[in-house]
Amino acid sequence: MAQYGFFAALNTRIRVTEALLIQGFKRHRAGARLGFVLTLAENAAGVLVIGLLFSLIGRHAPLGDDIMLFLLSGLIPFSVFQTASSKAGMSVQATARANRNPMVTTTGKALATTLETLVVYCIIGVILLAYVGWSGSEYAFPYAPQLCAGAMLIAAAIGFGIGLLNAVIDYFISGWAAIYSMATRGMFLLSGVFFLPETLPPTYRDMLAWNPLLHVIAYFRSGLYPTYPEAVLDPLYMSIWAFALVFLGLWTERLLRRKIQ
Repeated sequence: MAQYGFFAALNTRIRVTEALLIQGFKRHRAGARLGFVLTLAENAAGVLVIGLLFSLIGRHAPLGDDIMLFLLSGLIPFSVFQTASSKAGMSVQATARANRNPMVTTTGKALATTLETLVVYCIIGVILLAYVGWSGSEYAFPYAPQLCAGAMLIAAAIGFGIGLLNAVIDYFISGWAAIYSMATRGMFLLSGVFFLPETLPPTYRDMLAWNPLLHVIAYFRSGLYPTYPEAVLDPLYMSIWAFALVFLGLWTERLLRRKIQ
């Protein structure tokens, strides 16, 4: 009976999360028939503009045959992390303040927004990589798409865990959102989006390798480039980070849920 009750509760949570996910997509550009398309275009534009700027100033790709592809292979997984962490944290705070439905938990809402982010950026990734492939790059179509998908999933998980932690920390530290925003900009520069970590001197490379996002981006690129150098890449390390952050985020949010609300 207890086992049946557990699975029944789990099934209910899955259905609620599914409903929140669908509701999230419907909410984009409410009233517009092309709402989802506009959402994709809005998110893709930010990623594409940065790639175009670096391409126009004549930078050469440190790997492969196209600077645009190299930049997109870093921007896409990093954007999943950045957007997921931001939206998960905000959804926890918003749900805690306004929720009157006992079936809609703060973590359920955060998970729905994270899955929404993952779906949107997966579609964006396919569209942008197809565009680069149409432009002539031979590496734009992943030879190991499961590696790219795994990197996106790990990036979303890390963002989800950090988003929950941010919601808790923001309760105790006023202005934490601004501090985190500045920290994210630093992470953007140190995560290998614009450079190939394997080309750095060993001392600096080993220091940067503590950053799990560096491994996430390397993992994504390893699915695009068959000859990707794997001197830095450690899938187990980034997976441990993802698991630890999700566990810690869920635990602290659950522990302090009454105070946050």
